[in-house]
Amino acid sequence: MTPKAGRGVGHVEAPRGTLIHDYTTDENGCIKSANMIVGTTHNLAPISMSVEQSARMLIKDGNVDETILNKIKMSVRAYDP
Repeated sequence: MTPKAGRGVGHVEAPRGTLIHDYTTDENGCIKSANMIVGTTHNLAPISMSVEQSARMLIKDGNVDETILNKIKMSVRAYDP
């Protein structure tokens, strides 16, 4: 196969969501740029909303302990195990 300039984009469904790859090569076939968008990126907004909601429900009077932090962390693991 002869190296050449080009661009390739692909996606696959992965356990944590859609994984997107985007590569651009120069005339020698060397990668000039690469962009990978992982499933977690697609879930950042809902993760943030879930963490905020959990924190508001669990943290009272500014008191936080390990048990509360672990419960809040469960909000993240629900999206990204």
